[in-house]
Amino acid sequence: NRKAYKNMLDETFMATDWPENRKVCYSTFLNWGDIIAWYDDLTRHKHDNTLELKALADSLFAPCATPLEKVRRMHEYMTGNIRYSSVSFRQSDWIPQNAHDVLATKIGDCKDMASLGKSLLTYAGVPAFLVLVNTGMRHYTAHTAIGPDFNHCILCYVLDGKDYFVDLTDNNLPLNTLPKDDQGAMALVIRPGEKNTLLLPFDNAARRVKRRTITQILDGKGLLTEHAVNLRTGVFAGQYREIFRFLSEEKKQATMRQILARFYPDMTLSNFQIDTTLNSVGDSLGYRYEYAAKNAVSFSGSTAVFTLHVPDQVEPDEYPVEEKRNFPVDLHAADYDVCSQETNGELSIPETWRPISLPQKVSVNSPFGSYHFEFDQKGKKIFYHRKAVFNISKQIPAQDYERLKTFLNAVSKSDAVQLLFFTR
Repeated sequence: NRKAYKNMLDETFMATDWPENRKVCYSTFLNWGDIIAWYDDLTRHKHDNTLELKALADSLFAPCATPLEKVRRMHEYMTGNIRYSSVSFRQSDWIPQNAHDVLATKIGDCKDMASLGKSLLTYAGVPAFLVLVNTGMRHYTAHTAIGPDFNHCILCYVLDGKDYFVDLTDNNLPLNTLPKDDQGAMALVIRPGEKNTLLLPFDNAARRVKRRTITQILDGKGLLTEHAVNLRTGVFAGQYREIFRFLSEEKKQATMRQILARFYPDMTLSNFQIDTTLNSVGDSLGYRYEYAAKNAVSFSGSTAVFTLHVPDQVEPDEYPVEEKRNFPVDLHAADYDVCSQETNGELSIPETWRPISLPQKVSVNSPFGSYHFEFDQKGKKIFYHRKAVFNISKQIPAQDYERLKTFLNAVSKSDAVQLLFFTR
């Protein structure tokens, strides 16, 4: 029995599913062990040992002294040599290609790549298992009914009795860093004796960092010159590696120019450098750029207005806006859901200019994160420091929406900085 069902009205950042969703699921399977046994039998001979696999394993693992080194070598080989085909379940819905066929063609979908990785680790003596993943079930939401309801496949390997997870389809992230869509997702390890699903590990804010040092100079005609040194870690490093990795130098410059021009359309990029080799998949990526932007200041009589476009600003279109919320909020699609952001800036102004006033210091703490933004002046230089830490890895229930909105509104309001100056 239930009350009459009403069609749901769409809300921004609406969750894909949640525990209180009105649905009924049923299954003829007794437990998840049935699914594990079925898929283990289906894939058992797809990673059988062959002479080709043995020859590759011997060459890969010969220099390795520890099991972890062998895992790293497997990961480097797979992400550097086997091309991921993004066509969903390329050869069939469930059955991987034979591992030696994937090795021969150098292409495979998620389950093909996981199967080949399992084969190589088996040669290396490292226990490894396929893992079925439902990337649509995120953030501690209600699990599906017992059954083969998965859309992705990754690999689990075991070192010193601990499970580690690796997604071989992402060649922009280092070992043991899962893509964002995998994190918090429902998963089933295809391992004898397993009884239940699990939720894949989720990053904490310290693993997703954006750190920036910005030096800016304004001249009396409104020309802005900016030099920025940036560092990204974790999935943020992977995002930039994915954007720039296979671009020509000319295209890299054009792409960065396009990214920066949304703040200052009349700008000229004079330098853009990525500090690390993009083909080397590390946990961090540093880059720097320098540009000049005309008409960065608005003048009115003896006053000037400069809009300070601090990177990583939380803008109104990046968070839910409903006055009243009926359904949970899922900020997984927002860039800032889980992260740490820090910007240290220095703005030099002309000798004849003086600030009318500087923004007041803002410090906010909430269950969803913390935020701090302050300004200081020394002579003709204005210094600013912004630090934000977000921890929104779970759905926000509708009853907590007001607290979330209050926090994000405070951040967004503080981020919208306009500096006013007397120019003479």
